[in-house]
Amino acid sequence: MIDLQGSVPPFTVTPVSQLVYDGSGKPVPLPGKYFLEIRLHPAAGHDDAGNNVYQGPKLQQIGLSKLKGIALTGDYEGYVTFGAAFDTQPAYSTSVLHAPERLVVDVAHPNTC
Repeated sequence: MIDLQGSVPPFTVTPVSQLVYDGSGKPVPLPGKYFLEIRLHPAAGHDDAGNNVYQGPKLQQIGLSKLKGIALTGDYEGYVTFGAAFDTQPAYSTSVLHAPERLVVDVAHPNTC
């Protein structure tokens, strides 16, 4: 889930073979075999003075059964990009919530209860 100020901009969620940082093209150091790139445009993770307004983690490894990590991979030329890493190919859906504005990427997982 990505909380946003203002309205949710157009976005894409794309399976990619690896995650790279926007601008540099350097690989994102997250474990996993499958990756999703979440790209919002037009968007900015900073204000007009260049101050960061994104409050979440820049890079975080996660030990869940499917999700292995998330990263902010870019805030570059009107694009804000996140990446998510998985051990198995993720089945996912997206939705938009309002009040507050949020982009939700819902990754399916087996019911273990």
